[in-house]
This record gives sequence, structure tokens and C-alpha cells, in this order.
Amino acid sequence: GRCVVLTIHQPSSRLLEMLDHCIVLSAGQLIFNDETSQLVPYFTSLGHPQARMANSLEFALDLAEDDTDLNAAEKGAVHLIQAYEEHNKRRASVGAPALVRDKEVERFTYNTSAYEELRTLLRRSMLNTIRTKELFFVRLSTFVTIGVLIGTLFLDLGHTYQDTRLFASYVAFINAAFIFTSAEALPIYLMERTIFKRETSRGAYRPSTYAIATFITAMPFHLLLSLAVTIVTFFLLGLTGAGRFFFQVFMTWTILLAAGNYVVMFSALVPNFVSGNTIATATFAVFFLFNGFFIPRENIQDDSPWWIWLHYTSIFKYAFEGLMKNIFWYTDTLYDCPPSSAPGCFLTGDDVIRSYGMDDTSRMAQALILILFAIFFRTVFWLILVYKNRQS
Repeated sequence: GRCVVLTIHQPSSRLLEMLDHCIVLSAGQLIFNDETSQLVPYFTSLGHPQARMANSLEFALDLAEDDTDLNAAEKGAVHLIQAYEEHNKRRASVGAPALVRDKEVERFTYNTSAYEELRTLLRRSMLNTIRTKELFFVRLSTFVTIGVLIGTLFLDLGHTYQDTRLFASYVAFINAAFIFTSAEALPIYLMERTIFKRETSRGAYRPSTYAIATFITAMPFHLLLSLAVTIVTFFLLGLTGAGRFFFQVFMTWTILLAAGNYVVMFSALVPNFVSGNTIATATFAVFFLFNGFFIPRENIQDDSPWWIWLHYTSIFKYAFEGLMKNIFWYTDTLYDCPPSSAPGCFLTGDDVIRSYGMDDTSRMAQALILILFAIFFRTVFWLILVYKNRQS
């Protein structure tokens, strides 16, 4: 269902068999425009029979070159050009199309099923990631280094009121590290965009299968990153419980997934790395401010209600609340009240959570919202690809 147009000089006999239609020019003027099978009969009718063992297109090119030896710049390859004009007039007189015959345009179709495309693209994307494994290991080493740094900085936190503040600082910083470093993958996506345009312009595969394949491929590598960081930080901070450990791995994975797809969405919008990195970093910074750590939700609602939408659209909000609830919920640990409180006062984990203006939404709900963000960003990415693909 596709039409391939090419210019070629002296094609081989094997390649000639693959051409359905050909146009031959002499000094820029048309001397033949028809099906390839009509090439030899046409020139034979003009008194130029094909030599034995000659390639038909080479034969036509020899005629064109011979004709241009007559000072084609002035005479305009007179012989063959005039002959084709007469031939064209005769075709028009009997009702045949004069120059390019208008054939029924077929609906654009793909030669392979969406399943086969997805399987091939998954395999290729995975191989590309494995072949550039140094990029993954650089990111892994960066995350582990950050984990060791922050784990030793907040080493073995206890149950004092100050420790609850330090736990919140740990969560806010680790989220910032996860999300801000996601922008480093932008050059890779911009490079793949060039390949995507070239391949989809000739109908190699659907934009939807490409978007799904790259989405799935990133998942296991994000999971490895989240597992490595959690192993380093969880025990250094003095946290316990298998359920809390595995949920922190899952929560961190959803954070990386949402942030990564946010960057992917921008890779389809921006013209280059500089503008993309600037916009992504700037929006991350704004959303980081409205995550609920610096300014609780109640303060935003009371003092600046026109900015509350930034709080609810910030992926930092759900990342912060999910990890905070994983630390302070599902435990019987009691924490000391602020120093100004009465003696014998203790805070539960729920009290700490509410002090940051968080509601009763479960930690799993926060993770699921981040997954929905990732799907939304990837869907927007796909829609942009479809639009640009149709424009090109």
C-alpha cells in the first residue's frame, strides 16, 4: 500500500524488475513516462530497437545521452522530446491520461500486525538499552552514591520530634533526586525521535506500537534503580518491616516511571536538548515547591487558592505523600511532641502525617495516581507523534 519514489542511474537488471513505473529525462525534458514494461516497445516504435543483452533502462539512457550530444541546451533534446510530445497527444486524443496516469489511491496499510510490530520493537528497544549499558550503569552508580550519601546523613533516625522532620527531609530530597535526574535521558529520546521520523514516514511501524514498546522497555530498568536505592537507604535510616521495604521499592518505581514519561513527553515537543532541559527542569522546580513539604496544602488553600491546582498536578505531591505514609503509617511507633509541648506528650504516625496537611488517601492510591500520570504523559507523547507523523 505504499509508493516508493527514487532516482537512479543505470540500475541493474534485478533492480529493474522491481520498478513498476519509470520516467526518463533528457536534458531535464520528459522523453518517457509509463510502465517499465512499455519502455522497450516504445523506443522500438521510434526506430530504436534494443541491442541484444542490453539493460532496457541503460538502453534508454544511451538514447537520451546520444540525443543531448546535439547541443541539448539549445535544441532541448529535440528528437526524443518531440517524439514523446506527439505520443502524448495521441494518447490524449483517445482519452488516455496525457502525462501521469491517476491511479486509485489505496488506503495506507501496514504490512505487519500491531502484535508483530510490538514484539519487534520491544526486542530492538531492549537490545539498544543493553548495548548502551554504560548509560544505565552510570545512572545506577549515581543513584547508589546519592543513596549512600543521604543514608549516612540521616543515619539511624530515632523517635524524637526532630527525627520526624528529618524523615520528611529525606523523603523530599530523595524524590527530588529521582525526578530531577530523569531529565538526563532527554538526549537519548531526541536521538530516537530522528530515527522514529525516518522509519514511520515509510510506514515501517505504527506510532502506537513504538510508544507502547518504549514504555514497557523502561519498566524493568526503573525497577532495578528503585531496588538499589531502597536497599541502600531503607536500612541506613533505621526503617524496618518487609511490607514497608517492598512498598518503598514499588513507590520509588512509580516515581521514576512518572518522571521518565514526563521527560519523554517533552522530547516530542521541544526542538532540541537545551530548550527541553530548560523547560523540564523549570517545571520540575515549580512542582517541587508545591509538593506539600515546603508549604502545606492548607496554607496554599488559605493564602494562595489560585495556585492550588499546581499542588494537585504535581507528581512530587503524590511521591512525597506515598513515601511519608509508608514510613509513618502501618506502625505502632510513638514520636516525641515538639519541645514546647506538655511533658508526656507523644505523636502517632498519623499525627505526623496530618501535620503536613495530608488526607486519609492510602499510600497505594498515591502510587496508582503516579502510574496514571505516567500513562497520561505517554498518551500525550503518542498523540504528538501521530500529529507530527501526519504533518510530515
